[in-house]
Amino acid sequence: MKAFTLQYAKGVTRELEACVVTCKLESRHEPTYEVNETQTARRALNAYALRLLGAASHGGADAIALVTAYKEAKNMTDVVAGLSALSKHPDAATARFAAFEDFREKWKDDNNVVCTYLSLVAGISGPDALERVKKTMADPAVFSMKVPNKFYALIGGFARANVAGFHAADGSGYAFLTDCLLEMDKMNAIAASRIAKPFTEWRLYDEKRQRMMRNQLQRILDAKPSPNLFEICTKSLA
Repeated sequence: MKAFTLQYAKGVTRELEACVVTCKLESRHEPTYEVNETQTARRALNAYALRLLGAASHGGADAIALVTAYKEAKNMTDVVAGLSALSKHPDAATARFAAFEDFREKWKDDNNVVCTYLSLVAGISGPDALERVKKTMADPAVFSMKVPNKFYALIGGFARANVAGFHAADGSGYAFLTDCLLEMDKMNAIAASRIAKPFTEWRLYDEKRQRMMRNQLQRILDAKPSPNLFEICTKSLA
């Protein structure tokens, strides 16, 4: 699916560029932000086009169009669309880091927006995906295990949305999730059980990954978890 999306995006790059420009021009004639059919559809289309351009490595390492989309956005929906596009761009690490840091500094005191930031960080793929998540966990300005919504956004987001990172061939993503689940289980069993679901889908994957995921489920059981987590793991292994 990822390969198909990439090829599709590269094949319609000009159309996507035109779409972004058109959305930008039309939005200039809107005096205020409104939740109506026309504006909502335009914002959704703009976000979709930007994400595909990001996946297609549009603009190379500078990703100027995507950075501009982020900087010139006039509402949170369009701001997040620009960041999401940069998160999908495989070659724009420097540009992405600058935009994400800018967003973090502006909104680090707003927990609701921070959760959006954490979800975006969780979805950034690449060989350093897991280390990026761990680094973000160590940032007290934006993350705390004591806040369930932040746990859902970052840890849950990584397990659900970062397919390449979570399902890494060496099993590091699985081990990481188990570590987090066991830690959270001691503080908030319900929160931990909600994020355990990716392990219950182990039958969907190849034999090697099935084995690694089952091993992590057994590791959780060996740690004598809460009844909530115990039930999920035992049912999954049954």
